[in-house]
Amino acid sequence: MSQGAPSDEFSNSEPRAHSIFSPFSFVSLFIELLVLFHRVAVAVLRGCFRFVFPRAPKNIVGRNVLVTGAANNIGCMLAWEFALRGANLILVDLDAEGCVNLASDIQDIGQAVKVYKCDLTKREEINRVMCDIMRDVGKVDILVNNAGIVSARRLLDCPDAVIQRVMDLNIMASIWMTKAVLPGMLQRNYGHIVNIASLSGYIGIGGLVDLSTSKFACVGFSEALDLELKQIRKDIKVSVVCPSLLDRGMFEGAKSRFPSPLKPQYAVSEIMRGVLTDREVIFIPWYMQFTPIFKAILPVGAFSALLDFSTGMDIMKNIKGSRKTSLL
Repeated sequence: MSQGAPSDEFSNSEPRAHSIFSPFSFVSLFIELLVLFHRVAVAVLRGCFRFVFPRAPKNIVGRNVLVTGAANNIGCMLAWEFALRGANLILVDLDAEGCVNLASDIQDIGQAVKVYKCDLTKREEINRVMCDIMRDVGKVDILVNNAGIVSARRLLDCPDAVIQRVMDLNIMASIWMTKAVLPGMLQRNYGHIVNIASLSGYIGIGGLVDLSTSKFACVGFSEALDLELKQIRKDIKVSVVCPSLLDRGMFEGAKSRFPSPLKPQYAVSEIMRGVLTDREVIFIPWYMQFTPIFKAILPVGAFSALLDFSTGMDIMKNIKGSRKTSLL
């Protein structure tokens, strides 16, 4: 036998890969497909059932609800709605005076309330305030990450510092706040994270580059966190809220043909309905949930034309509202 030729013993000892056409592979694939079909069918049927017969709102009497950006607009209205349903409120905002005024009204209806001043763009401030909250209150059952700002400027007209502040407040603050409350929720196997995003978290809007970027991140954060908690089988809910434009606050004056700007009370009512029934994604108005479908199936040019028709070429042209902490 020549020196370079392999021996039969050596060649026969090489491992053989399992054939993808083996009976075992077919059976395994068939079982996986059955499980997949079952999960999809159950989810679709449950969704259809809940569309016709919505889940009864959960009881939040005595629960501790933390709302960021609680001093103004939607944050203030959400805090009040939670208080009316018997929850204890934890109000966090840079505008401490606005929170104190709201706290006085909440105390008048007999609900406990705490106020904390915090610059949510600073990680160290969040850590300090969350330590104070855990010391004073002990736990957070529902976290509403509502605080947000927008520059309402085109990308090249927006200073770098402003873009950084938008990112810090609109997405990073939500992540840091969630990391602070999540360990306690995991320990108790109870909790609800509510992230206020925007319809611009599903579709990019010209003139709102900073907002769309941060809200796309908020939607992705919410979706990934929800899946992560389901994988470890924890009964902690995650909801992401995606409303269209409001007709007041920092978007006052913005034009939209379809859907027309939302009335704040309607938006709050829909948010509360979605949160109290543990909906994962809350589109406002409800029919805007079909927008991502149109985006997926239409060519880019066709979808852009649809956006131009519904919102106008420059949605922020006539904006005159406040750019303070608010919804969206």
